[in-house]
Amino acid sequence: MNRKLIVTLSFFAVAMGCASVLGMTAGFEPFLRATIWLVCGFVIPRKAPSKPFLHGFFVGLSHGVINSVIQSSFFDTYLNSNPRLQNQFDQIPGGLAPQVFILLAGPVIGTASGV
Repeated sequence: MNRKLIVTLSFFAVAMGCASVLGMTAGFEPFLRATIWLVCGFVIPRKAPSKPFLHGFFVGLSHGVINSVIQSSFFDTYLNSNPRLQNQFDQIPGGLAPQVFILLAGPVIGTASGV
């Protein structure tokens, strides 16, 4: 497994997480995510041709973990920069704290995206 490739592609998650916390991705976040996945989908088979699925899985998992840790760590800034999300966080079932929800959902969504 090419760990250097996984770590390198994970820097996209750091940039995306920071940009989302600062509200810089509002309105076009799906386009940015799609662009990142297209780049990863282009790079992974070329740099790790023997195990592209495994590398995609771990890149997706790392993206989910990194994004969720950044967003939950800076939750107040994230919410202030993205006020439209308050309504969505109010609808979380079971009284689960939004930060915990982000930490639980991020890896699942990232892994699904990586697969």
